[in-house]
Amino acid sequence: MKLTVKLPNFSMTRGKIPDVGGANNAARLKMRRRLRSIFLWGSLGVFFFVTFAWLSLPTRAIAWRIQHEAKKAGFVITIDDIGLRPWGTVILKDVAWTYSPSRPGEVPGKFFIPRVSIDIGLLSLLAGDLSVELEAELDEGVIRAEYEKSSDVSRYSFEIEDVPLYGLPKAQQSLNAPLRGIFAVKGEIELPDHEFKKSTGFVEITCASCVVGDGETKLFVPGSKGALANGLTIPEVDLGTLTGRMTIDKGVAKTDGPIVTESDDVWVHIEGEIELNDPFGKSRFDMLLKFNLSEQLQNRSEPMKLMIQTASTKTKLEDPEHGLGFNLRGPLSAPRFYGHKTKSRRQSRAEKRDSYKKRAEKRRQRKNKKNSKKKKKKKPSKDADSGKSKDDGKDDSKDDGLDVKPIEPAKPALPIPAVEDPAEEPPEAPPAEEPVEEPVEEPGEEPTGGAAVEEPAAGGDEVIIDEGDDEGAQGQADDGAVVTGGVAVEE
Repeated sequence: MKLTVKLPNFSMTRGKIPDVGGANNAARLKMRRRLRSIFLWGSLGVFFFVTFAWLSLPTRAIAWRIQHEAKKAGFVITIDDIGLRPWGTVILKDVAWTYSPSRPGEVPGKFFIPRVSIDIGLLSLLAGDLSVELEAELDEGVIRAEYEKSSDVSRYSFEIEDVPLYGLPKAQQSLNAPLRGIFAVKGEIELPDHEFKKSTGFVEITCASCVVGDGETKLFVPGSKGALANGLTIPEVDLGTLTGRMTIDKGVAKTDGPIVTESDDVWVHIEGEIELNDPFGKSRFDMLLKFNLSEQLQNRSEPMKLMIQTASTKTKLEDPEHGLGFNLRGPLSAPRFYGHKTKSRRQSRAEKRDSYKKRAEKRRQRKNKKNSKKKKKKKPSKDADSGKSKDDGKDDSKDDGLDVKPIEPAKPALPIPAVEDPAEEPPEAPPAEEPVEEPVEEPGEEPTGGAAVEEPAAGGDEVIIDEGDDEGAQGQADDGAVVTGGVAVEE
């Protein structure tokens, strides 16, 4: 028997339990479900859009664009295809770099890379900076590089590991002779203000078990003269292991001590510097290369023995060293080898400037000596009145060539007027008279009535002027005498 007991509603009010906030909660839940559905459908739409857009990207057109930009920069590059990844990775497939031959009449060479992976930092790109990492997988060896660029500095870092010497671009083609060995290089360069002239960093180079020549193929050395420029058949030469480091400071890369390698066949010595410029292709070499061939190698190869014996005196090393020395100078794109005793154009111009300065200094000294001698030979001037020398009592040895006179007090431009005293009368100015000759009295004669008597002029009568006449009266006698102030004056 089943009993069912129905309990009464224990609410304080009659009817159902009140639903506090029930309508608001229902509205919130409904809004959340709607937003969730919008987000899900929107994400699904974006996914399909990106997927279809990704699949329909014109990768061949992008590859062509990259080839075009590389050609504008001076590089002939072909790319078979490109793969793009949404996280910022670009994969270049079957990349081939075609470079021009080192000598006329040759076929252009190619450097082939099966796969190049490039990672672009999207976050740094959004911040306005650029960060790129590159990794190239060769048939033998790996190439890694990084590039960072901000508003005020650029950084390069690169590393080449276990690359065969014959696989380096232009190395085999430039020398023509077969090359063997393992090549490695590592470096870091920082460019303040994005200029190579201010760069700092280092570069390390290693060539292990390097061998050149096979006894049949000619060896050409670009930029050299004589037998090496025209080609020389050499036997297999063991270069040994070469290791060196260059430090970059203020745009100049210098060797940290000489880079030396020595084997049973050859001795090699390298030192110098590379001046970095902008653009990088205008950087200049200034390196010294010295080498010597062993007697065993010279006995095995008559052409190499003849090359050492008939070398120019400008290339031969002096005791205690033996062998030949060359200077590698010129731009990075086309360097030239010169004998180590040959002066460059820059050195010649510097020497000419120094010689001109020395000549000008000698002429100036001779001119100063002549001027000093002239001053010593010059006689002192004499005073016309006293007949004494003006330089009496002076020491000529202390004469500095300057005639300094004491400064005289300045004279007034107009005479200073005299101050008149009201108690005194100003004196009368004497009348302007012509000089009068006093009459000479004859002995025994006296003047009559105080009158001045003058001897009659030739052919004329005596003229007597009385004192009573007015002072200053003038008259003329029959003989032409002029009378002034009571005195007869003959003309």
